Amino acid sequence: MVEWPDGSHSSVKGTACLEFAKRHLKDSQAMRNKILWSDETKVELLGLKAKLHVWRKPGTPHHLVNTIPTLKHGVKSLDSIFQMVLKAAVIAEVNDLLQQGFPLPAIGELNLINTQLVIMK
Repeated sequence: MVEWPDGSHSSVKGTACLEFAKRHLKDSQAMRNKILWSDETKVELLGLKAKLHVWRKPGTPHHLVNTIPTLKHGVKSLDSIFQMVLKAAVIAEVNDLLQQGFPLPAIGELNLINTQLVIMK
């Protein structure tokens, strides 16, 4: 097991890092400059799948009813993102029509478009 400077322990991660370091110990600086580094961070759009928080009093057994999933981004927020993208597309289309010389629709028609976007939600 490897102990990191921050005090954490990891046998798998530490072993893999040490093996990588040993393999590339004698690489020249030119060779190191050729290596393309990438970010290996895994990002899940809907939160961590395996992480759950359990609400209970100390000393009591775990009950499944008290399990709270840590889903941070619900369907409502995804709908609002969709609405923003859709409205931006409509605004871009109206701007294109105005630049091509088409007359601006009446305010009532613009309100109708906005109402239709809200109904789609």
